[in-house]
Amino acid sequence: MDETELIIHVGGLMYENKILTDVGLRFLHNDFLADIAEPIQANELKKATRVCIFMTIVYNMTLLYGGYCTEHNLPVDHFERLKPIAVHFETTLPLLLKTLSNKYLEVFHGAKIAAFVKGRLFDDYLPNHPADEETLKTIDYKQDTEPIVLNV
Repeated sequence: MDETELIIHVGGLMYENKILTDVGLRFLHNDFLADIAEPIQANELKKATRVCIFMTIVYNMTLLYGGYCTEHNLPVDHFERLKPIAVHFETTLPLLLKTLSNKYLEVFHGAKIAAFVKGRLFDDYLPNHPADEETLKTIDYKQDTEPIVLNV
């Protein structure tokens, strides 16, 4: 099982255990590798948003899955394979979020919350809602005029 299949497999377990929502599971089925096959251009805000959402779901899902394995006394081999991916996403995600405009940051936040059954608990995790004053200082907002449509 390669990493993409592993992510979808763990996502399925998290969905069955009512941690991940159907929206979150659908985002994990996006073709992440195709989205990152070439560098994301500044005008590809929809693609950048999809990548950010995928990274956030995988990061948070990995943390939760580690606890799930410990709590249920399961082998942690899948968690150990996901951990370096999550660590990489944790460092890459803030850089990519800085490229998003106001509207796409709001779409990102809404999708991040909708991906988990108790998504509101993730408000304090990386990354924060764009309305947070601290985040506003670190992310350079860019204004959009185009409508927002993400393909899930």
